[in-house]
Amino acid sequence: MKVDANGPGTSLALRISHANDNKAVDGAAAPAQVDKQSATLWFGDGNIVLSAPSDLAANTTINFCVHSGVLRSRCQVFADMLAMPSGSQTAEMNSEEVYNGKPRVRMQDSAEDLEAFLKVLYDPWVLSSKKRITALLSRTRGFLSLADKYNLYGMKGFIQNSLEIDWPKSLEHWDIMD
Repeated sequence: MKVDANGPGTSLALRISHANDNKAVDGAAAPAQVDKQSATLWFGDGNIVLSAPSDLAANTTINFCVHSGVLRSRCQVFADMLAMPSGSQTAEMNSEEVYNGKPRVRMQDSAEDLEAFLKVLYDPWVLSSKKRITALLSRTRGFLSLADKYNLYGMKGFIQNSLEIDWPKSLEHWDIMD
């Protein structure tokens, strides 16, 4: 399935993906799409696969095998999306697209942003350590943009406060921290 969420307060549109979605214009062959499993967020007992295009590797889709229960419990947008009825089953279980035997949801977000977002969903405390915040700075922008998109305002506020505390705005404050 393809998921399209345009921001807070908007409805989600689900679209079933078809095998010919990647055809190039004028009959030219499209570059081969490469599917890769995430090295950090692939849980063997996960029950849903979120797929997103990589910004770092052309024609590459990164797949995250995660737990729908974690997504539902921590993010109302995911709870609503995965509970959308399609006949007598949920959208998650009625997906026509499967990856490694699990329902696959194609996300519009970049794989890099989605990875940062999912890491915080699974372990919100990852941001409580200054050492870890330093490691996540390159991904913070992506997480913050998805926090808005998926209505995680409390977590976004926590991250912003942590960044303000841990990353002073003046050289004088930096000197005090050293």
